[in-house]
Amino acid sequence: MFMILGGWQSSEAWITDELNRLASKFQLANSDVVGKLPTTFETPKVDSSVQQLLEGTSLSKMLEDVQKEKADYLAAREAKKAAEAARLAALKQ
Repeated sequence: MFMILGGWQSSEAWITDELNRLASKFQLANSDVVGKLPTTFETPKVDSSVQQLLEGTSLSKMLEDVQKEKADYLAAREAKKAAEAARLAALKQ
């Protein structure tokens, strides 16, 4: 429990030191003024790369593409199996 309190006190001291440093850097009266400075943050606009990739593509078109890729893969796999079977048959002769 003491370590937690000690850690909190050192963090508080560090924050106070940083506020004092900022106050002196910008020639402000004290560190309390730094804490009251207005801060405005821009709201980030996040564009999903997946959303951009799929923009303008319908679900039915994507399903057709997947089915075509699957058929192409299966055909290539069967061709490899046939070539391997032919090679094994040639070796057995």
